[in-house]
Amino acid sequence: MAPAIGVAEWNQLQCEGDQPRGRTGHTLTMAGQNCVMFGGMTQDAAGTEIDFTSETWVLNMDSNPKWDAPVGWVPTDASKSKEGFVHAPFSTPPGAECPEGRWKHTSVTLDDDHILIFGGLADKNKRFDDVWIFEVSTGTWRNVKHVGTPPCPRAHHTATMVGTKMYVWGGYGGHKQRRAFYNDLYVLETAPYVMPEETDDGTAPSSEYEEGDLVWTKINAGGPMPEPRSNHTCSLIAVPASSDNKMLCVMGGRDHLKFFDDVHFLDLNTKEWTNAEMRPSLPRGLAHHMALAVASVPHYKLFIFGGQQGGDNRGDWKYVQNVNCLDCGDRKSVV
Repeated sequence: MAPAIGVAEWNQLQCEGDQPRGRTGHTLTMAGQNCVMFGGMTQDAAGTEIDFTSETWVLNMDSNPKWDAPVGWVPTDASKSKEGFVHAPFSTPPGAECPEGRWKHTSVTLDDDHILIFGGLADKNKRFDDVWIFEVSTGTWRNVKHVGTPPCPRAHHTATMVGTKMYVWGGYGGHKQRRAFYNDLYVLETAPYVMPEETDDGTAPSSEYEEGDLVWTKINAGGPMPEPRSNHTCSLIAVPASSDNKMLCVMGGRDHLKFFDDVHFLDLNTKEWTNAEMRPSLPRGLAHHMALAVASVPHYKLFIFGGQQGGDNRGDWKYVQNVNCLDCGDRKSVV
């Protein structure tokens, strides 16, 4: 029975098939009628050892939700390994590529058959700056050549799709750095590079890129830039919703000293940052939360769920299950 208009209700999804083991820091990304789950950090059966997994699961949402192996992956013994970890009951075909195990990476939808992951963390000194594309229909991963001016290795960042462009902002990492926080902005053009056509005299224009490359560009945005941080959210909105005035909305996050309760907008036309004064502001400092922008008339609504609230003392930190809503037009927050 559907809830009344204006009322939101939680419902637990009942899924068929083998269930993935518990994890955190993974990604779950829609591609057509499928959700693709990759990676995450898990523990052994005793809860004493950490495992950074490269497991890939597909949740088919077409009729009855069902967890399954990617197409072509082969059955394995899902019992405990000698290290005490319980693994998925399937693995890649022999010789097939797969990203290294990681967590706190990002994953975006390219189309109904493809997702793309970037970055992530395997341990305190190993962060990634690689780019992988997964094709659902064939169950295959592909390590993608990316050129231009890429971000340094990082995790706990955000990646937001705008058309064929993926905007990466913030996070922390660097080359063998443990806690270098960022507020830089990069764009990856996910449409493969096309070589310029020959000129009228038959001369082929020179290019530093090759056919099929994905090209990174660093954006030097103006305005009052947000402070460096990680574990924030970054959502695509438009104000008003029917306009081409597209913006990225960065909310919350943390660094090694504090949790943030601020909101910032990046105008994608002018590449200028502005601060947003919410009424009221976020509930204390908030990080590790989720945010989903929903097109609405006349303005987008940004739904914020969960996360970790900070405080003056570490003992004041706590995880919450609140649902907040930000009206992106008048910038009012409603609990």
